[in-house]
Amino acid sequence: LGADGSIRYVNQVWRSFSSENGGNQSSFYIGTNYLELCRTSFGDGFEVASRVAEGLARALTDGTGFSLEYPCHSPTEQRWFVLFARPVEGEGERLLMVLHRNVSETKRKQLEAGDAMQNAKNLAAIVSTMPDAVVGLDLKGRITSWNHAAQMLYGYSANEIIGQTVDFLFPPEWTKSIEAYIS
Repeated sequence: LGADGSIRYVNQVWRSFSSENGGNQSSFYIGTNYLELCRTSFGDGFEVASRVAEGLARALTDGTGFSLEYPCHSPTEQRWFVLFARPVEGEGERLLMVLHRNVSETKRKQLEAGDAMQNAKNLAAIVSTMPDAVVGLDLKGRITSWNHAAQMLYGYSANEIIGQTVDFLFPPEWTKSIEAYIS
């Protein structure tokens, strides 16, 4: 970007992205004032576009860098990008190099991990409040979780029992160990 916010140069990645997303194929927006485009944005992306315009204008004015993660969904795909802007000197003026990095895959994984974490919390809440004894075991038969109903039924607190083998709960005359059931 030039000092006035106009797009001066674009690279091949930008040209390809523009082509793939119905952008201007004749100029690839060279000469368009990017700051003005952001400032006059409306709809769902208005808030992000306003923050981009402010950040880029500040970077052009005071020479600081700017970055921002933002959603940029298409009709067929959810996408996220990180915008990085760094001042550079060229042509006798301060220019701004702007990079948009696609972070969609990373963002999807973050969202999936957040969903999985919330699902695990929900399941833990259900298990902890169930009226039935629920005992979790690892593949060696060691107790890994113990709800309140198990404590009431067996008389042991979670602190006393977690890490013990479930054989601990079997009657002494029981002939099979947990390993016989697991294998």
